[in-house]
Amino acid sequence: MIAGALTTDQLAELLAQYLAQHQIGPWSATLQHMVLWSPGLLILLGIFYLVRQLIKFLEPFLAAFIAAQQAQAAGSQQTATAIGRLDESLVHMPQRHDLKFDEILIGQQMILSQLDKIDNQCRQRSRTTNDPCEIPRAKEGRP
Repeated sequence: MIAGALTTDQLAELLAQYLAQHQIGPWSATLQHMVLWSPGLLILLGIFYLVRQLIKFLEPFLAAFIAAQQAQAAGSQQTATAIGRLDESLVHMPQRHDLKFDEILIGQQMILSQLDKIDNQCRQRSRTTNDPCEIPRAKEGRP
């Protein structure tokens, strides 16, 4: 305890003596409580003031942070939309490729059937004429 400082009990006793001398009345107990609680209230008000000043100081930073979070959320939403569109296009892509592949297969089957017809005709002709069948070849310089 600091020399010259009063304890809470001493302060309450001095206040009671003052109130008894001046005969303040029924408010004496209320005043006594107010005097005893005033240091705590001052500290509480000081803390409240500091918190308020801190909030005022941080408000621009918090606003910038919230704006950045909102921009990031909008970007994430655009990315999700783009991925959804890509997924839809990938679902339809194999169908297009399958159709092209089917067209190629049909073309190959037609070519093979034509080659079989030519081969059969050539064999029949070679049996009847006893000449070896020669398949006509393309001239040089042309495929």
